[in-house]
Amino acid sequence: MGMVNTGEGPVSAPSPAVIPSWNAPSDIERRLYEAKTRGDWPAYFDVLAGSDLFLAVSRQQADAAPGSVFFTPYWNPQTRTQCPARERRARAATQH
Repeated sequence: MGMVNTGEGPVSAPSPAVIPSWNAPSDIERRLYEAKTRGDWPAYFDVLAGSDLFLAVSRQQADAAPGSVFFTPYWNPQTRTQCPARERRARAATQH
């Protein structure tokens, strides 16, 4: 561990990382946070797989096709797979 000069006195060892206090608003978010904090990605994705997924969609789009979800898949070169993306974000990503 290196020494840190804070400019407020003698050089000292760095202070431990401060983790902000956070209260998860739901059990699902708490379980996601705990799994992520542990680096337990299988548990993280198990929580996601067992949860309802809510997406923001315009009222106009939802009313035009009730019960439908609009995804436009895109090719992810890192995973070499098709990945779902909301239609608006898929278009925005191709403009860059």
